[in-house]
Amino acid sequence: MKKIVIIAFLLITATTLFAQREEYNHAIINDDREAIIRFGEQLLSTGQPSKEVYRRLALAYKDKNSYSKSIDYLNLAYLLDSNDVKTSLALGEAYLNYGDEDKAMLSFMKVLDLDSTNTQALSIMLKIHLSNNNKPSAIQTAIKLCDIDSTNAAYFRNLGRLYETSGGVKYALHCYLKAVELNPTHLGNIILLSNAQIMNNQLDSAIRTVKGGLAIAGNLTSRSALLLRRNLANAYYRKKEYDSCLAQISTLKADGDTLEAYNYKLGGFASFKKGFFLDASEDLQVVYNKSEVGDSLSFDIPFYLGKAYYEINDTKNANKYFSKVIKNLQPNYTQLYNGHMAYAKSLSQGKSYNLAIENFNKAKEYDLESPDPYTEIANIYERSFKDYKKGIEELTKYLNLAEKMRSTNGSISSEMESSSKYIKKRIERSTESFFFQSGADGQKKVIFEKRNNKGEVIERKEMSLDEFKKQRSVK
Repeated sequence: MKKIVIIAFLLITATTLFAQREEYNHAIINDDREAIIRFGEQLLSTGQPSKEVYRRLALAYKDKNSYSKSIDYLNLAYLLDSNDVKTSLALGEAYLNYGDEDKAMLSFMKVLDLDSTNTQALSIMLKIHLSNNNKPSAIQTAIKLCDIDSTNAAYFRNLGRLYETSGGVKYALHCYLKAVELNPTHLGNIILLSNAQIMNNQLDSAIRTVKGGLAIAGNLTSRSALLLRRNLANAYYRKKEYDSCLAQISTLKADGDTLEAYNYKLGGFASFKKGFFLDASEDLQVVYNKSEVGDSLSFDIPFYLGKAYYEINDTKNANKYFSKVIKNLQPNYTQLYNGHMAYAKSLSQGKSYNLAIENFNKAKEYDLESPDPYTEIANIYERSFKDYKKGIEELTKYLNLAEKMRSTNGSISSEMESSSKYIKKRIERSTESFFFQSGADGQKKVIFEKRNNKGEVIERKEMSLDEFKKQRSVK
């Protein structure tokens, strides 16, 4: 009787497991996430761990955005088989979705340990490097993808973009050439290639590339065609074929190209080169008014706009834009003054006195009223070179400057007035000085010198250290 009960129990259990397995498989076929979770976890509750069930549950939870549960199940699958590429790949993606980039990278590196040619892991790692603006690592990863699959045009296109944004326009050109070779009808590749050819001054090649691309595009007003036509206009401009450039710009405007600033900017410069100054002023005025990409604050736009107005005798507008050019070119005098002063003080501290004096003199150009450069130079002459005459001469330069400004302007600022008084007192202090020397007997003695306003010594006497101390105590 007991054996019959056991057999019956085993039969019921086996039937239940079979039914659960059937329901689980049916859920997978129907891609029913809720059912996969329900029946998958029921199967696991029987105490039979399964790598495939763990992974299915992880994917189901991932689709429900339950990344923590997904990671838990993938780690269980990993414990069962740490050499399974699919598990490590899925674990990396789950960690990435969960926001743990470091663990994601470790998982993808595990994938590459198991399969060094896994392009899926490398592609995700490339995206991570790009999101972190780690271009050197991104370039190395992109190169690996190209080495693994040299027939994939997208890999070469991506590598080209990385080189282009990193300043490697020559390398970018080679990548785009390969991308077009692999996929000659892909307009995106053709646009990038023509642009790279222009940047590398291969203008005839760029024109041929654009014309070939336009033949493929068919619809000349499509976005891709408009981008190609802009490149064509740019290539003509750089070749100094201004008539052809203006013809392209004219058709782009007529076809309603939305990137107006680019067309008007290129058209304005081409018109100026041709001597069509009225057209140039009209086009460049549009660019300036739009203030796109800082054009209104740059040198080229207001400068050539001013010149165009000058050529058509509109001196009012010419003066307006030339004054803006001058204003835009003015540096930050305060920063330049502070920079030269700080640099000079550092040089002086390092005993590079001549270079320090040079920078103190440079600082004077950016703050005419400050006495500090003069006093710092005087300090170098007096303390480091023991040249009191030059020190007084330097301080006197400031007083002469103040008098010159007073004579020219009728007055000077209160700050400069106060600084002049300070400099006069400083000169008075500089007319008397003491310094120590060792006598023939090895004893220290004090040298006292008195100078006139020209820095010339008019009195000099020696005294012992005791005499000097006594004299100072009396004063």
